[in-house]
Amino acid sequence: MAWQSPFPLKLVACASPDDWSRLRADEAMLALPPHSGAFGDRRDRHNHEGVDLYAPAETPVLAVEDGTVVGVTPFSGHATRNDYWRDMEAVMVHGSSGLILYCEFSPSTALAPAMTIRAGTPIGRLYAAGYKFRKPADREEDHAHHAFLHLELHQPQVRLPTTWESGRPQPKTLLDPTPYLLAIAKQF
Repeated sequence: MAWQSPFPLKLVACASPDDWSRLRADEAMLALPPHSGAFGDRRDRHNHEGVDLYAPAETPVLAVEDGTVVGVTPFSGHATRNDYWRDMEAVMVHGSSGLILYCEFSPSTALAPAMTIRAGTPIGRLYAAGYKFRKPADREEDHAHHAFLHLELHQPQVRLPTTWESGRPQPKTLLDPTPYLLAIAKQF
């Protein structure tokens, strides 16, 4: 089954952070390499396990395919022992493509485990303008964040997502969601 856009906007594939400024009001950005939001981008302690999709603040987030809500779980912050980032949640949905994680946004409080959702169902909103993803610390954010959705895809048998540690091969259960998104995106 083909995915649909996770936003009520046209998805545009972009490789440069500068492409953000060229998007129209009815477009959202799919990060492709060498953009830091692309799948597999190397980070300090891990490789990026998902892909970041940039859109205007408070844009509704939609289910990309039919599925069953597994749960809403901590994605970052104190509960994950990653205090560098603010407390953020992930919505886990089992669909025909596998376990899909929608992360770093404000999930709907109406979501509950075992709930069936259809492609296009609103599941939350991107954070408001000016939201800081990192906790206040002795250093400022090193770059401006636009509102975005972090999207991961894991094989269907996966119950909990895996981390892709630096210097290690990609976990076999971790899938790249980019091809599903490219199928619905236009190229810049």
